[in-house]
Amino acid sequence: MYGDKTLTNYLNRAAFAQPAPGAFGTYLRNSIERAGILKIDLAISRLVSIASTQNLELRVEVFNLTNNFNWDVPNLNFAAATFGRITTQAGTPRIMQFGVKYAF
Repeated sequence: MYGDKTLTNYLNRAAFAQPAPGAFGTYLRNSIERAGILKIDLAISRLVSIASTQNLELRVEVFNLTNNFNWDVPNLNFAAATFGRITTQAGTPRIMQFGVKYAF
């Protein structure tokens, strides 16, 4: 069922066939596994006491810390010329945000 598991040959086209008109195929739903995804999110915060009733919170959040490139699922449209190829990216690039909160 799988090809070389490369971007251009993730699924072997010869392992699939169009079912007869009016008939169901033998493909099981969700039986094709996608390429692995690696995503690490991180949040660090520090609470600083300024006075007895005042606080300052410093916060850093990072999404996709390793900035890993994750591939999406292969094209599963059998009629398309790109069947079995991975053509899109999944997820987002690294995003960082900073925050400061002053409580009194």
